[in-house]
Amino acid sequence: LSNLSYVWMLLSPLLTKRLIAGERRQGTDQLLYSSPCSIGAVVLGKYAAACTVLLCTVGASGIYALIVAIYGTLYLPETLVGYLGFVLQGCAFLALDLFVSCFARSQMTAVVLGVGANLLVWFSDVVAQAVTADAVSNALSFISLYQRFAPFAQGQLRAANVLYDLVFVGSMLFLSVRVLDARRWSEA
Repeated sequence: LSNLSYVWMLLSPLLTKRLIAGERRQGTDQLLYSSPCSIGAVVLGKYAAACTVLLCTVGASGIYALIVAIYGTLYLPETLVGYLGFVLQGCAFLALDLFVSCFARSQMTAVVLGVGANLLVWFSDVVAQAVTADAVSNALSFISLYQRFAPFAQGQLRAANVLYDLVFVGSMLFLSVRVLDARRWSEA
């Protein structure tokens, strides 16, 4: 799951590029703004669709765990905790990339900005070690998604990490709604 996590970090911008930036590029974003659904419902619907693809990926990788269980020893609690961490981290990347997609005018820009944002959030703990200011270093360490995923990969369930991922997702979705709502009124 750790290696799959790297792949997902790089692929999630490809999945989210069309969610908002594609609508904006084609000019169909005006339909979203004028639909009877709220902007929040539209954002949640697009996010749920992206999460469905993530869950299909997790389901496909579950075949490997099934093979290990048949031919060897599978430690089910640790495996389930690892999968939970992967899903939470994947959902965090999807929410971040959806937010980044709100600012892009084209799909390619959304991909480039998404990969950059993912790398920044993923490796912020590495950057934190190079920064000498304690306040900045602590803030960068706090936002690292890699540091939050590491205990899950080792089979350790920590409520703080689960809560962090859920708050991160909620924050990114809230900010996405705010950005789209502001754009709706500025373009009207």
